[in-house]
Amino acid sequence: MTIEAHDPFLARALVELGATRTPEHLVNAASAYYQRGVLDQAMALYSEALARDPHLGAAFDGRARVWRDWGLLGSALGDAYRAAFYAPRSPWAWNTLGTVLQLARDYDGAETAYRRAGSLADDAAYPWSNLCYLSFLRGDSDSAIAQCGEALVRDDRFVAAKNNLALTYAAIGDGGRAAALFAESGAAVGQYNLGIVRLAAHEYAAAATAFEAASRAEPGFAAAHRRARRARRLSAASTEVPDAR
Repeated sequence: MTIEAHDPFLARALVELGATRTPEHLVNAASAYYQRGVLDQAMALYSEALARDPHLGAAFDGRARVWRDWGLLGSALGDAYRAAFYAPRSPWAWNTLGTVLQLARDYDGAETAYRRAGSLADDAAYPWSNLCYLSFLRGDSDSAIAQCGEALVRDDRFVAAKNNLALTYAAIGDGGRAAALFAESGAAVGQYNLGIVRLAAHEYAAAATAFEAASRAEPGFAAAHRRARRARRLSAASTEVPDAR
């Protein structure tokens, strides 16, 4: 069974596109493909939408996200700026611009873009969660904790904010709070993220235990399997007694 037949949201978008190939229907279908990770098809449809309407901010925003995910930051940045120019009231466009600037290590520019997104969608959690992670990257734990708190006020179930807050607590040595927050992300994801933190702290045995717990919770979690094996190897190597001769 193809992805188009299996996914009702994508199937509906393609039916609409088949009826009338408008720029808006092209963007809807492209976004459905993007959400399923079919980036080449998403890019083709976003580009066709722009060929029909060269000022369509949503299509520039979609292309920027595809370029970003492909690691082509120059192209992503150009389309992200065009999206913000043609859709200046779109919080999504400003948020995408922020993510690209963040990857380009323009943290001041990313902060400005995230704050603009937040001002346009005051009740949304995602701009505050992104600001939280940006503060985490800058090493500003106090700001990160406050900004993740703002995100969780808006949506107390927002997993990305909980994960970013957990990373911040782990960075300042509060492993208990970090583990509790990661656990709220779901068994597999929470344990995997905890493993990443333990691995970064060179706590290899604890990292292996967390990755193995993620694997048990979700047997098909290939990344957890790989990292568990690596952490076990690192743990064994770190406990070997060197030859004293």
